[in-house]
Amino acid sequence: MVEKLFALIVVLACAVMLLRMAVGARRVQRVDAALRRATSAAQRFASSVWHWRDKRKAAARAAEEAIRRARKPRKLH
Repeated sequence: MVEKLFALIVVLACAVMLLRMAVGARRVQRVDAALRRATSAAQRFASSVWHWRDKRKAAARAAEEAIRRARKPRKLH
């Protein structure tokens, strides 16, 4: 299974390199820019998924703290 996945990645990389050689320089620049944007978006998505649980716990702690402060009796002057 891992070998097939690795082979697929290699085949895709080779296909992309072959297409880059076949098209003009201007289109290569456009494709490179699109790939950079897609890679950046994928990294942001992966980071948000990776840190999702931590953010959720922090939000729950903040909510609990706000509820605790709201329940605390206030001193009137």
